[in-house]
Amino acid sequence: MDNRYIYQYRFEELLNLFKRNRKDAPEDNGESDVVVDICGDIFRYYSRMISNNESWVKYTIERIVINIFDQEDMAYEIPEYDEVSPSGRPRKIHPFSFARYENNKKVAYVISYGLRKGLIEIRKNIRKFKDIDSVKFIFIKSQHDKYVDQLNEIEQEDDNSFLQFFTLKEFFDINFGAEEYPAFISYAEKFNERAKMLIGCKTIATPTAEAVEKFRVKKESMIETIDYNREYCICLPDDQLDIIRHNYIERGLYRLITADSSFADSFISSEWYYGISTATGAIDQTGIVTGYLKSVEQLLFEIIKLYEGRGKRISIDHSKQGTFTGTSYSNGNFIDLIETNEQYMDSTLGSLIRFIRNKDRSGHFFNSDVFDVNEDTMQYLIDTLYSWKDNERNDHLHKDNLYTEEEVVAIRHQVFLLYYLILGSFKIRDTDLERLGLKDDSQKPLVIASDEELLEKIKNWATPIILFDMPKDSQAIAFNFIKFKDAPWDLCLQGLTNDDESKYGDVQWNWGLSYSSSMTNNNLKWESDADWNTGLEQIKRVLKEIIHDDTVLGKKLRVFPKVLLGNMKVEAVLYVRK
Repeated sequence: MDNRYIYQYRFEELLNLFKRNRKDAPEDNGESDVVVDICGDIFRYYSRMISNNESWVKYTIERIVINIFDQEDMAYEIPEYDEVSPSGRPRKIHPFSFARYENNKKVAYVISYGLRKGLIEIRKNIRKFKDIDSVKFIFIKSQHDKYVDQLNEIEQEDDNSFLQFFTLKEFFDINFGAEEYPAFISYAEKFNERAKMLIGCKTIATPTAEAVEKFRVKKESMIETIDYNREYCICLPDDQLDIIRHNYIERGLYRLITADSSFADSFISSEWYYGISTATGAIDQTGIVTGYLKSVEQLLFEIIKLYEGRGKRISIDHSKQGTFTGTSYSNGNFIDLIETNEQYMDSTLGSLIRFIRNKDRSGHFFNSDVFDVNEDTMQYLIDTLYSWKDNERNDHLHKDNLYTEEEVVAIRHQVFLLYYLILGSFKIRDTDLERLGLKDDSQKPLVIASDEELLEKIKNWATPIILFDMPKDSQAIAFNFIKFKDAPWDLCLQGLTNDDESKYGDVQWNWGLSYSSSMTNNNLKWESDADWNTGLEQIKRVLKEIIHDDTVLGKKLRVFPKVLLGNMKVEAVLYVRK
């Protein structure tokens, strides 16, 4: 069972939803129209945003479980019921995440952070659904605690366990095997780091999305203009300095520090609060320094992962050594650097430095082939990293606080040198840049000129949607595009419940929606110099090629009765199943 593609797609989708919710953050001007105000408008906004985001988390986990069910051909259904709304209108409701038949009984599942009503009221509400024999609540947590035990004990005594309570880990272990949850949780933890940086837990000087974007641009310009050789007196030969400068400045690798990645998020967050700290002197500076330190670790780890599957080895995380079943080396201390081992890798700074410094019996670095610089420069990087690790991480991070501005300034100053040496020394290909964060962004649509570029982007974007989201009973698949003057091309993927050819000529052609990628902020955007007619013809050509390609996406699209391309009307019928 390999579900990494599902986890990656779903958590990226969830992060994009968080970004969309974050765009509406109000300016923190200290004003409020509330008469008796005990928290402020920013806190109220954050409370609403967190509540909304938690709803999307539940949706994401439901979709992950259902996607795995589909992939493993495990039977389930989504219970649907009719009810009348408070306004008197009939509507369909889905009160349960999904249902399965277990021991000839229909068991409904609810994925939740916890209970928000009493057991008596919950039982009363659920027993209205006469086809349900019992309900299992899956709490979004890993550890089984007294709270879960108490709920199960009460329910067993009061209602013969009509309701049962489990943790998400227990659900995974029972249904997918004990080895699956660690894989899931490794992607969840990466998401948590990104989400916390994006949302933030602080209520001071809360930045809007527009402010953060301007801040990133400002920092990118600042990083580019530093005279590193003069600022840091780097003791390396000119030819090595030229290589580092060429990679970092001329190839533009410095842009990665403010791009769309976990290490960039850590850096930007620390820089934002560093600016506040130096202006006011009123902020706990431990978090600022932790962000700088973490960004270096995250950057190194993401670069090292670029060389997965190339015969490399990395230290194992000893806390997970007991559950590792793959091949290990040197008394179990090292494992293969391959994607399937990521959750078992030791990603701490010491381990990552060892990856660089390990030598063979002749005294040469094992991994010198992943560097553009020579071994003397590699040693300079190793020494600089160890100096950073020993002086900064051990001396400062374990203290309760950093009280002096001088200490923070010194740590921040050294971080810029490490970015310069790391990104300038490693062998990073242009094709690696998207994986490191220089990729499509809803704020910065990609500039596309050729059919090949557009085909690749549509294929990467549409494949997981068709695999994991598109309702299988859709009567037509619609690629719905929008293009306004001075705005990017915008492509949405939709599933239609009906296909009425009589409406192809007007805006009602796609009103029977069963799914739309816009619901989860997952449209594809790109810039192009093409005019309307030229751009439309390019989209037609590319989509027709994709549909008839012998790829996963092409095969899946050909399963549906019809594939359409439309805007305010149907512009082309791209495929009809025979």
